[in-house]
Amino acid sequence: MPLLHDLSEYACYAVSEARREVAQDIEIAVQGKRLHGRVVARSTNGYHITFASPGLPTAEADHISATTVTHLMRLVKDDHIASVQRVAEIVASGVVPPGGLATAHTCRLGRWHDRLTDPTTLALPSFRAIAPPHRAVHECGQSVVAAIAARDPAGAQRYLADLRQQSERVLCCLDAFGRDYLAVKQANVAGFAFPAAAARARLHAPGVGYETRRADRLVMRAGDLPCRC
Repeated sequence: MPLLHDLSEYACYAVSEARREVAQDIEIAVQGKRLHGRVVARSTNGYHITFASPGLPTAEADHISATTVTHLMRLVKDDHIASVQRVAEIVASGVVPPGGLATAHTCRLGRWHDRLTDPTTLALPSFRAIAPPHRAVHECGQSVVAAIAARDPAGAQRYLADLRQQSERVLCCLDAFGRDYLAVKQANVAGFAFPAAAARARLHAPGVGYETRRADRLVMRAGDLPCRC
């Protein structure tokens, strides 16, 4: 089952390990509605899909986004908490796993954060506030690894304490963002604010460009779990 990002009236990005070929027809079930589309480009961990005409009604796209963001934030937070626990286990064992730790751009939260293009999301101060403490978490994690390599368990403990402090900031920022995003999208669904943006934009994948009318939204299918960092 794919994890959907950047849902619009006309397209979405699906994160999935399943192999899909460009020009392949595809069907996606979202909250009981079946959407028919076609794969127009692939990336390293998913594929871009354009929906068959007439696409998804604006009000319905906003409703799907508004009703799934709470679940999405809970899963993102759970994944982040699990990542912090893994660092704590590394400190306790004194053994760094092969490959080390994920970076702020390769972990699940980082990939989600970096890939978003929804203008409404990017404009929210609570969204922009996520990056600094999240980056600090990973910097502390690398310091933990370095301290373990230097056989400095006391130093590793200090960096772990700093990491946990920054992690609490990340969780608070995610809570604030979830509330703000939901308020914006609920207002949009009600028709009071943020009229649907259907501006033309270009979407790029390696070696491929395609154009569509879009208004990106956060969306997540119930039951989908983010992959681990």
